[in-house]
Amino acid sequence: MVKKVLLMVACVLFLAANTMAFAEDVYVTANGTKYHKADCRFIKDRETQKLDKKAAVEQGYVPCQRCSKEDLAEQAPGSDSEKVSKSKKPKAKNEG
Repeated sequence: MVKKVLLMVACVLFLAANTMAFAEDVYVTANGTKYHKADCRFIKDRETQKLDKKAAVEQGYVPCQRCSKEDLAEQAPGSDSEKVSKSKKPKAKNEG
């Protein structure tokens, strides 16, 4: 019985910690289309609205290319291992 209670408490603590880790506040501007972290230079000295990142995404905001690079990588179609590098065209031989 004690083991079950301890296991349940551990599960609740684990879930609470994970929920807090994924809950992140981001900032948006009135006319912008991207969300930013608090220290982003693109929103410095601008009026912003604080949102939960999940809410910002649901409202159509996309990650800032400067301060949210990790979010852009997650949203990119295909992972790094799936990217195909561009090959150079073979140079034509001079005939003459």
